[in-house]
Amino acid sequence: MRPRLSYGPDVICVVPIGSVLPELVERVVRLLREVLGLPVIVGSLGIDKANALIATRGQYDATRLLLELREHCSSQTVRVIGITESDLCNLILDFVYGEAQVDGNVAVCSTARLRDCGETAEEPEQLQDRLAKVVLHELGHVFGLGHCEQEACVMRQAWCVDDIDRKAATYCASCLGALSWEIRRRVRPASGETVSTSRAA
Repeated sequence: MRPRLSYGPDVICVVPIGSVLPELVERVVRLLREVLGLPVIVGSLGIDKANALIATRGQYDATRLLLELREHCSSQTVRVIGITESDLCNLILDFVYGEAQVDGNVAVCSTARLRDCGETAEEPEQLQDRLAKVVLHELGHVFGLGHCEQEACVMRQAWCVDDIDRKAATYCASCLGALSWEIRRRVRPASGETVSTSRAA
């Protein structure tokens, strides 16, 4: 039987998919607690990413992973963010940093395209910073936020890692206000729409 999440609507669950550096997960958990002010836990669901493999591309279908994560949720009010080191794409874009169910309950992010050439697993500071921004961006979509035009806002669309580096790991005042309102009203049934933030994180 599949393990299922059944936490309350005010809990965010970070789910590593495959092997993910513990320090990356820890940084994400700390940041989400600080920025969103919600309880954040780490879940182990044993997601089989092989089900999302697109063999002809050597990548994994982000949309398929979203479906896998949703199948493990016993309630649509649980917010789940999957993190993987595998390279993600979808049927439209050749790679994505992340993808989210807009106004829904699941998102997935990848570190595969966030490392600089030559960066090692033992030097993850910049990687941690970039992943933190992608996670905040995707959870913004989960809570109903669209892309923002403010240059430093984490909800600004990004097409490359340089764009991610130029953003702050925070929401602008307008996005933060909208996010706070959405959290307070506890967004319920998901719309099912998805948005990719590959070159859009």
